[in-house]
Amino acid sequence: MARPNPQPTGEDPRASDMGLVLKRNVCYVVGMVLMQEGKVLLIQEAKESCRGSWYLPAGRVEPNETLEAAVKREVLEEAGLECEPDALISVEYRSRSWVRFTFTGHTTGGVLKTPDKADKESIQAEWFPCDEKSLPILRAPDILGLIEIASKWYSEGHPVNRRLIAHTSHVSSTIRLIAIHRNGKEGIKVLTLKSPLGTTSYPICKVGSLETTKALKSYGYEGPFEIKGVLSLEHDGSASRDGLCLSLLVELSSDRLNFFSKCKWTPVEKEMAVTLHAILASEVGGLVIQRHNEIRDCIGDIAAQVWTQVVREPIVREAETKVGDSGLRLDLGVRGVWQPQAEALFDFKVIDTDAPSYINRSPESVFELGAQDKKRIYKQAVEDCREHFLKRMATCVAYKWKKSYAQTCGYIRARLSFAIIRAANLCLRGSRVKWRSGLGFEDGSLLNHALK
Repeated sequence: MARPNPQPTGEDPRASDMGLVLKRNVCYVVGMVLMQEGKVLLIQEAKESCRGSWYLPAGRVEPNETLEAAVKREVLEEAGLECEPDALISVEYRSRSWVRFTFTGHTTGGVLKTPDKADKESIQAEWFPCDEKSLPILRAPDILGLIEIASKWYSEGHPVNRRLIAHTSHVSSTIRLIAIHRNGKEGIKVLTLKSPLGTTSYPICKVGSLETTKALKSYGYEGPFEIKGVLSLEHDGSASRDGLCLSLLVELSSDRLNFFSKCKWTPVEKEMAVTLHAILASEVGGLVIQRHNEIRDCIGDIAAQVWTQVVREPIVREAETKVGDSGLRLDLGVRGVWQPQAEALFDFKVIDTDAPSYINRSPESVFELGAQDKKRIYKQAVEDCREHFLKRMATCVAYKWKKSYAQTCGYIRARLSFAIIRAANLCLRGSRVKWRSGLGFEDGSLLNHALK
């Protein structure tokens, strides 16, 4: 596929909008995860900095190009195959000026690129088994999570996860907050702006750190909330405007608004409520936000040094047949922590105690609130642990490594400190598949920055 025609000469005429302009003040990157008979398509890099390593077909969006056209062009240039996007499975922010969009789809034609067709775009393309041990040397491990999400999409994909892009132009990048509250008796309610004209509109905020928290507070909500995922993406680069709008699904813990609220609660129609329940219960991941997985993987990696069986997200209660019930899962299962051959289950919660919604609370009270929330969810499914897990893990690691307890504690604190820093910037929530020790989720992975 040929690249879009460049601007003739001089200043980009779109710059007069004072908005986002590709190659001027914003960079969009697109990637594609194509799978066939349990194998994933990778390309071998030709760039001098990473020559010989492998990666997903990916590249920058050009001016006057839609995201779908860009990803189809990149796959053709780097892999030699024609493809059609089926779903947008990932949106990652490094900053307001760098965003990566990852699609999954299917091939429609073309010929797989071989070494004799090598050029500046890539050396060759090849299908590899999705198992990490079967993958070649990767340019960066950040694509492992994307391959995992795509694998789940292919095996368990639902129509609700077939999200593509609405071609609507925007000058700047904004987030449309679809804030909901679930109540067993009243069903699902959505937060809408009050309007004398009777029209329905939703809270809007900028893209950036803590903007979601600030926006909800400005619209009258100051309680805790959880970002569930991106419902839709609006972008149309061919319209000479490179801004975008993300519709972000946010679940509020209560329906309490302050007296001066600019919003009101609007009941969701039954058909839409079923769709929202399906999205909230989906295990595919789709565009769900990840914040705490970095902490979980860090602790799991250290635990695997002394215990042989470490499983991610073990099931403690199977899902029931009713809509919206996805069962109960914890974050880590570690065998042999307290007793030989006995599995200990752990769950983690990452809390920003400096968030505006906690401004009048001490860190201790915020942590206690989080602990109470976890106990409320899991009390009937698991028993409380009697001993501090991290102390127990430090003792066992120190014994195996023949180091002092103090040195080992310092190492674990340092690892967790860096993990917490990265967790504050992570975007995607990993799909719910079992994780065995030895995957090496270590330092150096690309940061997936949060929309929150």
